[in-house]
Amino acid sequence: MIFKTAAYSTNVEGLITTGASTTGETSSQYLNIDEGSMKGIEVEVDYFLNENHTIKANYNYLKTENKSTGAELAFKPKHKMDIGLESEFGDGWSTYLSANYIGSQMDTSAQKVSGYTQFDFQIQKELFENTTIRLGMDNITDKTFDDGEPYELKRRFTYVGLNYKF
Repeated sequence: MIFKTAAYSTNVEGLITTGASTTGETSSQYLNIDEGSMKGIEVEVDYFLNENHTIKANYNYLKTENKSTGAELAFKPKHKMDIGLESEFGDGWSTYLSANYIGSQMDTSAQKVSGYTQFDFQIQKELFENTTIRLGMDNITDKTFDDGEPYELKRRFTYVGLNYKF
């Protein structure tokens, strides 16, 4: 088992973020916040079921603040959690299946938006040294997240990739 943890605290002057439009339109606009802070903790665990299968879990707690107003920053969820199963099948084949939870968060109108869970899958084959091909699908269940601009959850997305490390 591998266990990692990190704590962080960041203060940012001149933070650019998104906010509700002041022109009465339904869209959002970029805003400059005089000072913002982000503090959190991240915990990661890799648990080896056997030599071929590993469960990977990650949890992140985040507390944000607009120092001028005391409000939370938009689109910064307090809780995020990922859990996945990585499997090696020999002959260069491997897979990764994951569930990713994004907790509730504030939108640009300071309204709380519900959390959601997304599932992803990838299969990979090592063709030869330093070269792999992969096929995957993100957001398998085609989860939608309708909160308007600027945040958008990608719809179901399938991809093919060829990686070469040099």
